[in-house]
Amino acid sequence: MSLRLSLFRTYAIVVLVFLVVIAVSAVFLMRGFVDNQSLAGLDDMTRPIDVQIVALVRGNVTAAQLLTSLQEQADKNGAYILLVDGAGDIVRQLVPLQPETLSPISIASGTLPKGIAAAAKGVFKTTDGKIYLYAAYPLTRQSLPLTSVDTLVLATPRPGIMTVVGTFIWPLLLAAAFALVVSLIIAIFLARSIYRPLAKVTKAAQQISTGDYSQRIKPEGPKEIKELGDSFQPYDGGCRAGTIETAAFCG
Repeated sequence: MSLRLSLFRTYAIVVLVFLVVIAVSAVFLMRGFVDNQSLAGLDDMTRPIDVQIVALVRGNVTAAQLLTSLQEQADKNGAYILLVDGAGDIVRQLVPLQPETLSPISIASGTLPKGIAAAAKGVFKTTDGKIYLYAAYPLTRQSLPLTSVDTLVLATPRPGIMTVVGTFIWPLLLAAAFALVVSLIIAIFLARSIYRPLAKVTKAAQQISTGDYSQRIKPEGPKEIKELGDSFQPYDGGCRAGTIETAAFCG
């Protein structure tokens, strides 16, 4: 493999590794961004439902009527509505009808927020290892027909990593492709700046090996190559240490 190709390949590998590191880091950063956006959306959905519960309770609705209204909200928002007691356990859950793949949540006792005095957001894990995002509001001051309930929780499955990647894949690919092209163009010029002056020195050395000692090299390129090229320059009488002419004429 030629020096020029070897240099270019080295630059290309460094650029590709750098882009991979950036891409992986970006995905994990996007994970946090997507989680925050989802939690903010859940909080926006939970607040009006909390207000609706207050209005329904003041209207002296029955437990069945309240649950029917909450089921409608779960279907409308595509989110689980969980009514939680003071121990952090689910008293009743309303599973959204869409998407049809959703199934009731099963969690360990005491997993969900309980006894909170203000709105809260976070994540919890089910018994089968799935992660959900949630927004919770206190219901302790409400005279609910379901007397054991003190917390309202809305929850949705946490988006998978492939969903996060899929959301941003095209911008990432375009940015990576542009960065790769620009970097490789720069790599070509960098490799050329090293290869060209070194190729001239190599050619001059080959000429000297055939007995042509008139070779002169214009010093260019990196410092080390300039110093090597300088050894081909003419000298004013005598023998100058460290030059090719010294080796040729002065022994």
